[in-house]
Amino acid sequence: MWDKVVALKPGARNIVNYLKSKEIIIALATSSSRSTVNKFLKKFHFSDKFSLIITKDDVAKRKPDPQIYNLVKKHINLENEEIIVIEDTQIGVESAKAAGLSCVAIPNNYTEGQDFSKADYVLKSLGELRKITS
Repeated sequence: MWDKVVALKPGARNIVNYLKSKEIIIALATSSSRSTVNKFLKKFHFSDKFSLIITKDDVAKRKPDPQIYNLVKKHINLENEEIIVIEDTQIGVESAKAAGLSCVAIPNNYTEGQDFSKADYVLKSLGELRKITS
């Protein structure tokens, strides 16, 4: 069932390939389980796209707590100013901001009514990321 309903966000493959071509480190910090993430990555052939993957299985506290982003920062060894988080939920934005990170919100059909006022940018699509990563 899961395999039939899950889909990539429009522009996801293009923006990931673009970021990789710019040698930008791409980390995944998700509230999903490791098994769900692995299925997703396998289905869409994204397994080699992420330098780091942190799931809910790796942290004790869930978003909006900043623990997941603090763990990412620890592993990728970049300054806060060098990291941009992409989120699609209000609690994800709150988590990123609590970790001291810049955050881009790209609401989806389920979250478009949430409050994204804490985000540094609110975009309509993944394709618009090129504007802020160029």
